[in-house]
Amino acid sequence: MLLHAAIHWPDVADPTLWPMAVCHACWIWNYLPDHATGSSPEDVWSRTRYELRYLHRIHVWGSPVYVLQKKTADGKKVGRWEPRSQRCIYLGFSLDHAKDVSLVLNPATGYHRSMERCI
Repeated sequence: MLLHAAIHWPDVADPTLWPMAVCHACWIWNYLPDHATGSSPEDVWSRTRYELRYLHRIHVWGSPVYVLQKKTADGKKVGRWEPRSQRCIYLGFSLDHAKDVSLVLNPATGYHRSMERCI
């Protein structure tokens, strides 16, 4: 995943993000169903079915995602020439929040945050 990010977005690919890449790879392994059985390791462990429609929310690790500015997300007006979103790096899903909350990194500030909606 790091090599893919380095090829496609070399300006922000940072080898210090490898723990995040491993965490995302583990998440994918745990939630993707097996072709033979039709259930994932998470399904077997929790004895529930993870809805497959949630797998459509997976982005490629290290790819750019666009996050709305807080002002715009709150429904407030922004100036005509002000940016309405900022480009961040997708780092997988947050482990501290619900299963559908994404973890993104702002390359300009180095600040990472959990986002419920990524464009």
